[in-house]
Amino acid sequence: MFRDSAIYILSRVVPSGLGFITGMALTWLLTPEAYGLYGLGLTIVVLVAGIFFDWHGLSFMRFFQAHADNPRFMPTVVQVFVLLCFASLVLVPVGLRFSAGGPAEQDYRLLIAISLPGCWAYAWFELAARIQVAQFRPMRYFWMNLIRNLMILGFGLAAAWAWHSAYPVLAVGFLAMFAAGLLFRIPHFSLRPGRFDMEMARRLFAFGWAMALVRATGTASFALDRFLLETMIGTDAVGFYTAAYQLAQTTIITIGAGIGSATYSLAVRTVEGGDTVAIGRQLARNSSLLLALLLPASVGAAMVSPSLAKLFVGPDYVGPVASMVAWMALGAFFTGFRANYLDHAFQLGHRTRRLLGVVLVTAAINLALEFWLIPRFGGAGVAIANLIAGAAGLAIAGWAAQAVMPMPVDWRDAGKTALATAAMALFLWPLYGRGDLISLVAAVIGGAAVYGAVMLALDAMELRAVLRRRFSR
Repeated sequence: MFRDSAIYILSRVVPSGLGFITGMALTWLLTPEAYGLYGLGLTIVVLVAGIFFDWHGLSFMRFFQAHADNPRFMPTVVQVFVLLCFASLVLVPVGLRFSAGGPAEQDYRLLIAISLPGCWAYAWFELAARIQVAQFRPMRYFWMNLIRNLMILGFGLAAAWAWHSAYPVLAVGFLAMFAAGLLFRIPHFSLRPGRFDMEMARRLFAFGWAMALVRATGTASFALDRFLLETMIGTDAVGFYTAAYQLAQTTIITIGAGIGSATYSLAVRTVEGGDTVAIGRQLARNSSLLLALLLPASVGAAMVSPSLAKLFVGPDYVGPVASMVAWMALGAFFTGFRANYLDHAFQLGHRTRRLLGVVLVTAAINLALEFWLIPRFGGAGVAIANLIAGAAGLAIAGWAAQAVMPMPVDWRDAGKTALATAAMALFLWPLYGRGDLISLVAAVIGGAAVYGAVMLALDAMELRAVLRRRFSR
C-alpha cells in the first residue's frame, strides 16, 4: 500500500506542481478580469462534470473489481459515457444561457462553447485515469497526469503570451486533457450497440443516481462560490479567488485525491472479500495514511501561504490573494479527509442516499455563511465559509457513516500525527509572513524534516519496521 500510495501521490503532486506553476504564471500574463473568466470557464467544467459524469466514474470504480473480466462491462461503461455527452450537449447550453444575461451574455456564450467540449475532454481523461487505478497500474496513472500537465503548461502559457485572453488558454488546456486521455488502450473498448449490457447500465445507474446528486450538489456549491463573487463584487474578484485556490488548495486536494486513489480500490477489494477483520484493518490503515499526509500539508500550507502569495502571484494579486490562502489551506483538510475517507463508507455500503443528505446540509451551511460573509470580507468571506462548512460536513459525515459502515481511526497514530504537526508548526512560526525565497525554502525543507523526524521518533504507522523492510531489500 505504501509503494502504490507513494506513486499515486507523486502522480498528483508532480503534475500539481506543474499546475501551480501554470496558475501562478498566468497571473503575470492575464489581467484579473481575464483570469476571472479563466476561473469561470474551469468552474463550468467542474460543475457540468459533477452533474453529468462524476457519478459514472464512481460507479465504474465500485463495480470494476467484480466485472473486470466481463467483455460487455467496459463497452457498457464507454457507451454510457457517450450518452452522457449527448445529454449534456442538449441540456447544458439551455441552463447556462438562462443563467447569463446583461453585458456579459456574449462572454458566457463563448465560455459555454469552449467549456462544454472541455468538460467532455476532462471527464474522458478522468475515466481513463480511473481505469488505470482500478487495474492497479500506478505508473500509467503517473504518466497520464504528468503528460497532461506538461502540455497544459507549455501550450497554455504560449497561448496566454500570444493572446492575453482566457479563451485560447482554456481551449488548449482541454485539448491537452483529451490527448492525455488517449495514451493507453482501454480493455474491451467497443462502441458497438450489440456489446451494450442494459442490466449492467441499470446497475451503474442504481448505484450512481444518488452519487450524481451528491456530486451535483458539491460542484454546484463549488461553482456558486465563484458566481456569487462575480455577482456581488465583480469578475476580478473571481480572478483573485481562483489564484488563491490554485496557491493554497490545489496541492492539498491533490494529495488527498492521490491517497484516495490508492486506498479506495484496496478497500473495495477487501470489502468484496467479506472478511470483516481485514476490512477494519484496511480502513484503519487508510485513515492513518490520509491523516499523516493531509494534516501536515494543510497546516504547512497555511503557515507559508503569505510567503507564497508575495513570491509567486502577479503584483495586482498579492493583497487579495494573501487574505484568503491560509483559510483555504485549513479548509482543504476538512474537505479532503471527508471526501477521501468518510465518504467511502456510503459508497462501499451502497447507501449513497445518506451521503446526499450530508452534502446537502453542508452546502446549505456554506451558502448561508457566504451570503453573510461576502459583503463583509469579500473573497476571504468565501474562504472562511468553506472552512466552517467543511468542518461541519466532516462532523456530520462521521456521525452518519456509523449507521452504514464503521470507519475506524487509529487514534494512537492520529495523536502521533498531531504531535508531529504541532512540532512542525512551532518550527515554522518564526518564518511566518516572510516574503523572501530563502525563508520559504527553509520553511518547506525544515518543516518536512521536523515532521518526519518526530513521526519516526514516535514510530507512527510502524514507520521503523517499514523502513527496515525497505532497506533490507
